[in-house]
Amino acid sequence: MAADGNGIEQPLDNQVAQDFIWRSHCEQEIRVAKSYDSRYGFLRGPISHFAKDDLDNIIDKNRPDWRTLVKQSEEEPQNIFISKILPSPRPVPQTTAGMIGWRCGSSDYWLERYGPCSKPRRDIHRQLNWPRNCNL
Repeated sequence: MAADGNGIEQPLDNQVAQDFIWRSHCEQEIRVAKSYDSRYGFLRGPISHFAKDDLDNIIDKNRPDWRTLVKQSEEEPQNIFISKILPSPRPVPQTTAGMIGWRCGSSDYWLERYGPCSKPRRDIHRQLNWPRNCNL
């Protein structure tokens, strides 16, 4: 149910009601367009036009220019940085991140010790002497 301009509710599935709602929206848009200039016409034009009188009070004359405050860094050539790097005194240690992905550097730390798809060796029910129908 939707209310029309008169406050009367009309069902939304009614074609006549939808047409009436559309017509009331169009009439309201035309009415607002006519009264826009009298209400908000002062907003048209550049901002300096609106604030001619207050422009001297708005802008602080003592404020320094931001371009003078920002220091531009002098870029050094990249070769100077590279020449300062010394070689490592020791070889790089093997870590798990030293290999690509999940593979480790040393086989002692492999997670898949028995192959990619291994079955468990013992049954927990037999190991703890539990009955087979016992749910954990």
